[in-house]
Amino acid sequence: MFERTASEIAQVVGGRLLAGSPRARAVGVSTDSRTIQPGRLFIPLKGERLDGHRFIEEAVEEGAAGALVEEEGPGRPELVRALLARRELWSQAFLVGVPGSSWEAFHRLAADHRSRFPIPVVAVTGSNGKTTTKELVAQLLGARWRTLRSPGNFNNEVGLPLTLLDLGPEFEVLVVEMGMRGRGEIARLCQLARPTAGIVTNVGVSHLELLGSQEAIAAAKAELVEALPSDGLAVLNGDDPWVRAMAGQTRARVVTYGLEQGEVTARDLELGADGARFQLVWEGRQAPVQLPLLGRHNVLNALAAAACALGLGMELAAVADALGRVQAPKLRLERVAVRDFTVLNDAYNASPASMAAALEVLAQVAPGRKGAVLGDMLELGPVTETEHLAVGRRAAQVGLAYLVIVGEQAERIAQGAREGGLPPEAIHVTPGWERAAQVLERLAQEGDTVLVKASRGLGLERVVQWLQEEGAGHHES
Repeated sequence: MFERTASEIAQVVGGRLLAGSPRARAVGVSTDSRTIQPGRLFIPLKGERLDGHRFIEEAVEEGAAGALVEEEGPGRPELVRALLARRELWSQAFLVGVPGSSWEAFHRLAADHRSRFPIPVVAVTGSNGKTTTKELVAQLLGARWRTLRSPGNFNNEVGLPLTLLDLGPEFEVLVVEMGMRGRGEIARLCQLARPTAGIVTNVGVSHLELLGSQEAIAAAKAELVEALPSDGLAVLNGDDPWVRAMAGQTRARVVTYGLEQGEVTARDLELGADGARFQLVWEGRQAPVQLPLLGRHNVLNALAAAACALGLGMELAAVADALGRVQAPKLRLERVAVRDFTVLNDAYNASPASMAAALEVLAQVAPGRKGAVLGDMLELGPVTETEHLAVGRRAAQVGLAYLVIVGEQAERIAQGAREGGLPPEAIHVTPGWERAAQVLERLAQEGDTVLVKASRGLGLERVVQWLQEEGAGHHES
């Protein structure tokens, strides 16, 4: 974990100590005054809605060892004077002024801290499967090395630096996720993390609204492999032509994986209600795997993680054994028992590819009647209408007993479902998640399996929470 004196912090960020002792020490970093822990350095970041500089005093009063403050910009000199006037604050804490933005200082501290640990850093990106693959990589590597992983989806300009600042001498490997909303973002994250291995899972149409074309999305994702060193490792999805082409854009050694084209592959694949069985194949050898994750797409995620572990030197048998003990992240096809039926809670996020994969799982594993609560897929730009129509048609092919729909694109999904042959009386367009939960509670019967999925912005996990809490009470009354 990050630990520096006030003078060391000032030197790294190119700033100056304004108050407090130069020998005062901070252990750990926080960018949120609401969750500040005693002894940490508070870094106030200016966002679109809030400016963390408003909370410097509060953070110090809550026990922060010190804080950064921007000295330049509108209102900043007045803020610095006001802070220094509070002399009682600085008897036990320090204040470091930074010449540019606190964002730049934050990233400098993270990059400097990363540079002190000469360990492998694995970065994962892609349109779908990033977080699941990151978790699987961390679990596989954790079977051999002491591994730190970025929590949840800490994959941006805030979460990644915070993860880097958690590095300590006790860790032998770091696994991080890298997201992006435009060109250059992954390149900037790579400057901080300096990954030695990179995994690209796929290139889909998520973020088409932001980047304009799949080619532009591929170029943005390729920034990861372009940043890898010559002695690094690039793990590429051989089944995805956009990703496969990235082999020519990196200096690193390339290992491919895939069900159709890949050096690491799965033979004799069997998909079932308890996961997948297959032979993990690598360099002419194979080992049996019982993967406790649902769906063909999770087999691909597992192959990505396996390719990384094998490329970093783990034995095939050890990788196969570790795959049998992995756990999926929350809200990713998570089985939840609700009263007398089962929910597949896949509400973390959605894209056309992941929606199709989840519906395929529902078709394969549901022993009885099948239902679904589906919502919008965001940031699809010009293909929004066609992709939501396609989801509706795909849902109809699953043979749903009922389809509950939420969001601005609900009518498009409903139209596609009708075109696909789902009876109109089985389609229920609802104004929001709570009404969707109520409709689902009324429709669901004993033994049903229900998929719940939409983009993160719709928060459909609340449907599952409602069913577990208020819905259950309502049912029993």
